[in-house]
Amino acid sequence: MAHKYADSAISVISGKDPVIYKDEYAIAYLCKGDVFYSQDQFNEAFAYYYKAKQLGLGYFDNCLNSEYSYRIAMIYYKQESYDDAKNNFIDAFKDSESCPDILDNYHRRQQILSNIGLSYYQLKDYDNAEYYYELALKFINTNSKKFPNESRKHNEALGVVYGNLGKVYLQKKEYAKSTFVLKKDIEINLSRGNDIKHAQSSYLSLAEILLKEDKLDSAYLSLKNLKVTLDTISTLKDEAEWNKLMCSYYEKKNNIPQAHYYLQQYLIKKEEASINSSPISTIDLKKQYDLFEQQHNLEILETENKVKNLYLFITIIIVVTVIILLIFMWYNWKESKRNISKLSKLNNTILSQNRELENAFDIITESSKEKEKLLNLVAHDLRTPIASLSLMVDLVVDENNEKERNELMSLMKVACGNALDLISETLESNKNVIKLILKNTVVLNDFLLECFALLKILADEKQIFIDLELPKENIDVKINAENFKRVINNLVSNAIKFSAKGSTIKINAVKKNDKLLISIKDQGIGIEENKIDRIFELESFEYNRDGTDGEQSFGLGLSFCKQVIEEHNGIIWAESIVGKGSTFFIEIPLK
Repeated sequence: MAHKYADSAISVISGKDPVIYKDEYAIAYLCKGDVFYSQDQFNEAFAYYYKAKQLGLGYFDNCLNSEYSYRIAMIYYKQESYDDAKNNFIDAFKDSESCPDILDNYHRRQQILSNIGLSYYQLKDYDNAEYYYELALKFINTNSKKFPNESRKHNEALGVVYGNLGKVYLQKKEYAKSTFVLKKDIEINLSRGNDIKHAQSSYLSLAEILLKEDKLDSAYLSLKNLKVTLDTISTLKDEAEWNKLMCSYYEKKNNIPQAHYYLQQYLIKKEEASINSSPISTIDLKKQYDLFEQQHNLEILETENKVKNLYLFITIIIVVTVIILLIFMWYNWKESKRNISKLSKLNNTILSQNRELENAFDIITESSKEKEKLLNLVAHDLRTPIASLSLMVDLVVDENNEKERNELMSLMKVACGNALDLISETLESNKNVIKLILKNTVVLNDFLLECFALLKILADEKQIFIDLELPKENIDVKINAENFKRVINNLVSNAIKFSAKGSTIKINAVKKNDKLLISIKDQGIGIEENKIDRIFELESFEYNRDGTDGEQSFGLGLSFCKQVIEEHNGIIWAESIVGKGSTFFIEIPLK
């Protein structure tokens, strides 16, 4: 039945891409090999392990390689090739470090450490065996906390390692240590549901120590207690060992008849165990691996030969096709040669016309770009007064207080006037996008309050507070009021656009020596450090982002602001921290 399930798994993935289905290939072939391994058919098991390795070559990760090395190590161990088994177990443990940190991999890794210790024990290298058993204990104690629901399994594994470690101490004649850890194994695994057979083996080792130390009464009590469990579950090997120890006990007691009786029982059980143990087939895995490699290389050569034949056939077809094409090209060349003169004249005419068309197109394109810039800039700056008008219309409709309605109507008139001034200025412009007219002296505080009367409506709509801090004394400043108002509108509307609801925009105007410094600070989304130096450019960079409420942005206003401020012999710059906000500074001379 197990063979049928394994064959079904192989059939399902057959023909699929091993790059995509590498795990499935590995599991299917390893499972098939495991079926043969469980039946001690190691030659067949190795064949499928090799297939898993070869199909996954280049695709398997270290975790799958660990599974392969573990199985090869188990075959070596079964064949009593303990040195080869030890080396493959060590490779399997190293590769298993990349496996997912799940329960199955935790069990497998502690099992591999214990098996390395077993291999060293069989090689009579007791120091290394002790080292790896200690590693196994440390690994279990460290990782068992990750799987608190598996405490019984953790204890059972600890008991097994304790028992194995006890046998190492026994061989090293460290009887006190051996007795201590053997009792731990017995206490854990002699319970129902745990590894009772391993506990029985530890009981036998404990009785052997007691006999060596001439603690005959304790040894006899241990053997009698062990007999109770052997009557329930046992192996012929353990029963033979029990009779051997009973014989030793009675020898030390000088009870020769009883010693002789248990010696006979020991020989009978040992003979039965020898008869019932099936001989393990032995294969030379290295030679088998080389044989499989040769077969695989032959298959590769056959495949390469088929590919070469296919390439040869394709090459012949290509050569014939090229010859036909050359003949056809030669014929066309003969025909085309007759028309070269006519084509040359025609080409000269076309080139001349093309140059004229290109010149005309360049002129039209340049004119179109200038007009597009102008229209975009006008449309951009008209957004603020028109948006204000839209909001004020709603406020007028909802306002019942006549005084408030009149104030709103006045503001609407101002907004309309601003929009008309902007349109008039645009119509007067010729080729330049911005054309400053005469500068007039204005009172700074009055000018800024007029600007912010409309902007406050936009801020209130978004629940943003504007904190305006003006100089205490009146300051006269000579500016082009319309263009400077557009600068203020652009900077404050940007601050509103990129600030969240409930935040504050702080505007400060101070006289600094013989210069005016205006700062507009928001608590918005900020500007990346690598982009802040380019936000005032128009041609080389367009810094467009939607506002915090999805407001559309066109990336035109800041370039306009820079041009206006520079024509006032001033400078404009920005400082920003992403996520905390931005501050824009304007500095112009007062004289």
